[in-house]
Amino acid sequence: MPPKRRQPPRPQSSSAGQPSPRPTSATSATIVPGTFIYLGPFSAASSSSSRSKVPFVTTHAITHVLSIGRSPGRKLDGVVYHRLALNDSETASIAATLDAAIEIIDAALECRTRLGGGSSGSRTVLHRDGALGPSGDNANGHGDGGTGRTRILVHCSAGVSRSPTIVVGYLMKQRGMTLREALGCVLSVRPQVLPNPGFLAQLKTLEVELTGMSTVEVDELPKREVDRLAMFLGEATGS
Repeated sequence: MPPKRRQPPRPQSSSAGQPSPRPTSATSATIVPGTFIYLGPFSAASSSSSRSKVPFVTTHAITHVLSIGRSPGRKLDGVVYHRLALNDSETASIAATLDAAIEIIDAALECRTRLGGGSSGSRTVLHRDGALGPSGDNANGHGDGGTGRTRILVHCSAGVSRSPTIVVGYLMKQRGMTLREALGCVLSVRPQVLPNPGFLAQLKTLEVELTGMSTVEVDELPKREVDRLAMFLGEATGS
């Protein structure tokens, strides 16, 4: 059966009705809405968090790390590490890496059930604020609530081209999203995302293969973050 289609997630709103602030630091990693997948740069897998000397993977209860290209030098006990090769080149093929990444991500998230997360850990619901996200105690994506839920960090060097491409491809193939929905999903939490034109072309081809249609007409995404957000999230551009 084809994956069930979901409505594209919307940015969460604050109590004042304004969009919640998005991470702006290039060293930040963020959870992808509706998943237990974190997306970020190499530093999130290897360095300490900005507020403490405790590594990011520890403070955010990351149980698995998938490195696309560069591997972290420091590895922590209790964390499962994977590495897949992919050059950030317009001529590099993403197909084999994407297929291998899907297996790794699905296997990592499936551990959630075996570790005691139960079936509710894998449910995705539309919350009252209009945001798509996990149900239950972990709706904010922080802490495991004692359920043993697993989380995977997918990173490359900068978290801009390679790892976002893989996460977008995963959302398309495993979550039934269109390319526009998947790009909007990751841009809503990580506006730095900018797959190189070769990767974008392959994602567009993948969408046609999966759905028979194309939802992204451009051959290259805008260079400015504000323009990318306007394109996929409908936000007003600034000066």
